[in-house]
Amino acid sequence: MMGLALLASCGEEEKIGKQDTQSLIHNNGRDSYELITIRRPTSVEEYFKLWSLPYKLCVASAKLKNIPVKPFPAIPKDFVMRRTTVTSDGKSFRTTEEEFGVDIQDITAENGCATSYGSGFRTWVAHNGIEADLDSENQSENHEGRVSYQLKPYDPELAQAYSIVKKINGIAVRCTGAHDLMVAGKVVDEMCVLDPILGRIAMADGKPPIVYTRDIPGPSLFGSAMVDEPISLKVGIEVNPEIFVNAAAK
Repeated sequence: MMGLALLASCGEEEKIGKQDTQSLIHNNGRDSYELITIRRPTSVEEYFKLWSLPYKLCVASAKLKNIPVKPFPAIPKDFVMRRTTVTSDGKSFRTTEEEFGVDIQDITAENGCATSYGSGFRTWVAHNGIEADLDSENQSENHEGRVSYQLKPYDPELAQAYSIVKKINGIAVRCTGAHDLMVAGKVVDEMCVLDPILGRIAMADGKPPIVYTRDIPGPSLFGSAMVDEPISLKVGIEVNPEIFVNAAAK
């Protein structure tokens, strides 16, 4: 979403770290689950210094033309850029990625440097060996852009490479240590997967989901280092099979 300063309040989220592990449902050696993660900058102020530059340039232009301007929207302290929800019955997967923000694409001095809140989302599924977008208008699988995939066996041993055991927002994870290649190579500052003690939770590739990453501190294209983190996990949930073929199903 070019020209969109992504902005959303976490106040709409469920309670941080909500984790439900009752009535486990095993399907093809896996558990059903709903996982919600968010993406946010480590510094709200630094992030918006970058994204407010077009607005500041517009204000300077409007001042030269004696045109009054509208204020830049207030910034919530707990805003997020993206919220991703993955729901699985153990063999199929539905992912909804939501982005929120301030639309600055059409900002001009003539319209008073007006900005407005905007949002966008995309939903896609991995179902019956096919990955495809769900068409929100037809509420069915989109026939374009389909690719095949193979559901691989769940392998909890893959998480053993992550040596640090801890909790993030009340959710058990295993994280990279200082000698991990990704950390030592300064690709990321830290990366974590769900701890297998939570259940047999995996994506189609059989691996425990990566739920936390933190950028290396320092200069960033976004103005601030980014963090992806889990905020809610429910394991052993009842899943309506219609959600994998119908965009409106819940």
